Amino acid sequence: ALRLQEQYIGTSVGDLGLLGGQSFSIAGWFRFDKFPDKEFNFFNVSNKAGVWPVNTWGWCWNFVTPEGKIYCTFRGAGSGGTPGELHYEFPNTTLNPEAWTHIAYVCEYSTQGFRLHLYINGVKQESTWFQYNSGGEGSIKYSNKTTDEFCPGQTYAIQSTDDIYFGGPKYQGAAVDGIVDDFQIWFKAMTEEEVKMSMDGLDPNNLPEGLACLWNFENEPNGDNTFSSIGSNPKVPGYSFDFKEGEGEGRAIKGINNPAFASGCPFLTGTAFPIETKAVWTPSSRKTSVDKANSNNEGSAGTATVRFDKKGKHTMTLTLENSWGSDTREYPVINVEEASAIESVGSDNNDVKAYTVEKTLFLEFAEAGHYKVDVFNAAGQLAASRKRDMVAGQLARIDLPTAGIYMVRISNDNGTVRTIKVANK
Repeated sequence: ALRLQEQYIGTSVGDLGLLGGQSFSIAGWFRFDKFPDKEFNFFNVSNKAGVWPVNTWGWCWNFVTPEGKIYCTFRGAGSGGTPGELHYEFPNTTLNPEAWTHIAYVCEYSTQGFRLHLYINGVKQESTWFQYNSGGEGSIKYSNKTTDEFCPGQTYAIQSTDDIYFGGPKYQGAAVDGIVDDFQIWFKAMTEEEVKMSMDGLDPNNLPEGLACLWNFENEPNGDNTFSSIGSNPKVPGYSFDFKEGEGEGRAIKGINNPAFASGCPFLTGTAFPIETKAVWTPSSRKTSVDKANSNNEGSAGTATVRFDKKGKHTMTLTLENSWGSDTREYPVINVEEASAIESVGSDNNDVKAYTVEKTLFLEFAEAGHYKVDVFNAAGQLAASRKRDMVAGQLARIDLPTAGIYMVRISNDNGTVRTIKVANK
């Protein structure tokens, strides 16, 4: 995918060969970063090298509010704004930042006139529209029209000198950073089924009829920093660009920039940009340190070695981060009682070491021999009894029925070797 970085991503209507009055559609996957505090510019068709005011407003412009509300305006090619401005509003539509969103603009012409359909994540959005009688706000010719109604008697013909693009700054509007993936232009009014096909990802080897251009940004750019399209118009370049001020009011000169790559939409397959996920464990206390945290392969289980230097309650936070974003999970309190929950009674030697892990008692014998182990609960009842022939350094394990305090008596042929009080926590 390509990152906007407050620039524009698009192509030229002239290169496309798109004719005025011909139905067409624009579609793709988009991810917006944090919305700015004022309306920002998104989808536009304009000729910045033309005359004022058309070079400032263009044939079509599309603003999004800081709350995610979207509206779109079309304007005639004449300097007086003939035919009058056509305004679309989408009262039930809200875009969200930091979320991949599939958007399709369908511009349809017929003998009945012109209309716009907007699809968000494959769902056609309800709209209302109105039209000024002329370029100014003196009168309204049509008002409170609904989604499927055409604006009659008007062509709103796109011009061969126009550019079609996303992002970048616009007069009275902010620019927004974001990512564009699978940018498509269709030479037809897409149906709902075709929008969903576009949303699922298009096979470059089996493209649907009517798709003129697809830029999936899976290849390196050409020497002039443009990308060749896939589709029925393979020579049409797509690119990242900006406008530099030109001579005359509102005029600007288009300049193609080096593309800024980003990881593409996770709902589409791709190979150009590797996704690497980093796992970071964060101690909640200065008493805790993470010695090691790693995962050898993507998608595999990993390990983390954590050291608790002092007893007490500890919480660990795991953060997973890659170029798609990050997520954090806080693991519940780990209550560290002691290094080993053992107290010795009646013996000062180190012939036997004992500790518990959950409900299992482990005994380590320093000397080889034949041993008997009796385990009594706090009520003095025999909970377990084992006889073992042990090798020096060998571990014996005995399952304990429940948590609690136990007395462990270890004896050999010469009598009691050691008595240990074990707290099984």
